Amino acid sequence: MKKRVRHSHIEALLKNMPPGYPVAQILVNGAVAEGGIYSHSSNGRAYFQSGGQVAVYDICTIDGILFGASDAAGEEEEEGGGIIEPCNCKYHY
Repeated sequence: MKKRVRHSHIEALLKNMPPGYPVAQILVNGAVAEGGIYSHSSNGRAYFQSGGQVAVYDICTIDGILFGASDAAGEEEEEGGGIIEPCNCKYHY
């Protein structure tokens, strides 16, 4: 079984984000997930609120965060063709 290594760069980013910060999308294990409003991070997990629901992600599975209005996020996705390249940083397991 592979040991999970926390993404210290994502963890540091989340620690510096104020609660209530808008996030358009989150890249989780290479897939795009709806963001919402950042709530907080604790015990290796990040919490986001969207439409009365709370989404919880393991920080080590978050590959990236797209900031800005969700309308702009949809435009970016269309322009890029939805192709997501995997990250080869030293934090992946």
